[in-house]
Amino acid sequence: IKAKRTLTSISSEMIKGIMQFAWKIFFVYFSAFLISALLIIPTYNTTYYIFGILLSLLVFALIFFVPPAIAIDGYSIKNALSWSVRMLINNWYLVIIWIFTTALILILTEWVVFAIFSPEVGKYIVPIVNAFFFLPLLTFLQSEIYLTKYPLSPP
Repeated sequence: IKAKRTLTSISSEMIKGIMQFAWKIFFVYFSAFLISALLIIPTYNTTYYIFGILLSLLVFALIFFVPPAIAIDGYSIKNALSWSVRMLINNWYLVIIWIFTTALILILTEWVVFAIFSPEVGKYIVPIVNAFFFLPLLTFLQSEIYLTKYPLSPP
């Protein structure tokens, strides 16, 4: 956007920086996925399965603010994790609202798409609608919650 408004081109340094942020975020999510799998797989088909699921949700809750911390503030993974935990503790109620908003949007999207299209077609449309319309919105809301750490950004 800035490049279009100022009629400048994006430098290779900026693209390199974006790629570094993307790799850091990918590494955090991939690590969380592996940890989650290690928590869930051993408990699968046991009475402790719910504990594996809850611990997995805790892992993902702890990294909730890592992407904005890396992308907005340029933190290292270690600092982003510590800020993520701090932000989660200070803004837990906003995270709960984000989770319920996300669940409501996903449920309503599926309900509306399957009311309009057959299940054979709808199963392809739902992920497309979510990816192109709601994922950017939810990412924006996540970043907005993260920005509450600055005094000029009210919750």
